Amino acid sequence: MQARNTPGAMAAIVGLSALALVGCAGKYTGGGNIDSVIIGGNSKATFGFNIDGTDVDGDGNPDVAKGQFQYDDRAAGVSFHVVVDERPIGLICNPDCFAPGASVMVPYAGSYSSKDGGGYVTLAVTSINDGFGNQVDSLWIYGVSSGPYAGYSNYGVVQGGTIKFHPQK
Repeated sequence: MQARNTPGAMAAIVGLSALALVGCAGKYTGGGNIDSVIIGGNSKATFGFNIDGTDVDGDGNPDVAKGQFQYDDRAAGVSFHVVVDERPIGLICNPDCFAPGASVMVPYAGSYSSKDGGGYVTLAVTSINDGFGNQVDSLWIYGVSSGPYAGYSNYGVVQGGTIKFHPQK
């Protein structure tokens, strides 16, 4: 299995993590595909997720996250599922989610399950408005550090899909 590495990946997650958590409670949904780590052919890795970031204390910021994340890179033989049920969480966005220059990130570091066994993965789904009316969505599988897919990583711009934020009412 060939893994793509991203030297700037951790710098990107740290930079996005510095954004203020203001008014980011709500539902984060999305899916689509990115290129597989297998080079050649037309192989895609697919993903889908649904995460609720609930504001419990009334400050507009998410305090609890619950949801699901599914990832499949069939060409590489990698398929795993994440159940998100955490407090506190890391839903991150700037004060004007999806406004010009806005960004949102749904990071996760924790356990996954698969038909081949479980392990630990670090990933993030990001969406950045470039200020010109274009939403640039991406998926970062920073790395699988244990389990049957240890050493796997992948990243890319979302194709054939999108990432959405639905504010909590």
